[in-house]
Amino acid sequence: MKKNNSRKIAILGTQKGFYNLYLNELAKLCQDKNITVDLYNFDENYKVPENIQNHFLLKDLPNVKNIDEIKKFDKEFKALTKDKNYDYILTDSMPLSFTSNVFHNISPIARYSLAKNPIYRTILMLGHIKEICHVKNFYKNSQNAIVVSPLMKEDYEKNCNIPTEKIFAALPGSSFAKEEYVQKIKSYDKNSPFVIGLSAVGFVTKGGYVLLESLRVLKKKYPHINFKARIIYPKYKKNKILSLYLNFTGLKNHIELLPYQKNMADFYNSLHCFCCASRFEAFGRVVTEGMSYKLPVIAGSNIGASVIINDGENGFVYKADKNISQNFADKLAYVYEHYSELEQLTENAAATAKMYTWKTFAKTIFDNLYPKE
Repeated sequence: MKKNNSRKIAILGTQKGFYNLYLNELAKLCQDKNITVDLYNFDENYKVPENIQNHFLLKDLPNVKNIDEIKKFDKEFKALTKDKNYDYILTDSMPLSFTSNVFHNISPIARYSLAKNPIYRTILMLGHIKEICHVKNFYKNSQNAIVVSPLMKEDYEKNCNIPTEKIFAALPGSSFAKEEYVQKIKSYDKNSPFVIGLSAVGFVTKGGYVLLESLRVLKKKYPHINFKARIIYPKYKKNKILSLYLNFTGLKNHIELLPYQKNMADFYNSLHCFCCASRFEAFGRVVTEGMSYKLPVIAGSNIGASVIINDGENGFVYKADKNISQNFADKLAYVYEHYSELEQLTENAAATAKMYTWKTFAKTIFDNLYPKE
């Protein structure tokens, strides 16, 4: 950070950037401390928050997936802002080599390493060697790296060579339930199905098969449990392999595949518990969203948001190890068997969820950038 009396910070964003969720709150905090906030983006129709002092419109939005374009833009934007004397330049839409970068996705290296087959994993890595080299070297001299969970901190330290002292975690906000839409924990008639929920827009990455494999174990190990899973998966009609899988495993009558839900309150209130079973999730805002609906939420230990769950107190965490299906099934069975005893847990869950807002996210960033304020 520069040392003078004129304090300024710049925000670089794109039209659909993550920054839109916290920009206004961060700008308010800066304004309260007499820190000028400038915004750079590429949208001439963007509605600029009132706490932004200056708005600079950029041209020619680079392709964020093209490494050469990003490197070119990196040099151009560094030259453009060189004499502006900013304390920090903050960006999440387009992380650059010299800025303070907010990362809200796992690194490409971590993502490619999820491939279970070692041969396919090796081919995948070799096929993206340019991208891997880029992330291993590009960010190590950046001002700061802000990540959305401690799990991501380990990822970016290891895979992007960013020094640990430059990385801090800021847990994001979410879309929370309005109190009037929240039902208290339901009484459960064991003659009707115990309803398990999952949002799996990307069926593989968001844990669709992780849940299904766990339900296979549940069905075999706990045959007395009458369950149904409601899974949001808009492309289910086109997935013939999934249809064959459900028929082959005998799960077809236990699964309800759903399109996009216009009213998520109705979806959450139709459930007895909600799961986040992604193969890896930087944070997983559906966790806090489900908790805000006073649902028992079950998440894997590989989910960033698992850090806010104290197992058995405000939710449940299963170990995402080699016994993942067994571990997950056991947690589902526990919730089923003890469902009538979980009212306090769901109250704790809702209270926990309310702690994580975009205001607290912005304040964590501000407090780390300006620790003496």
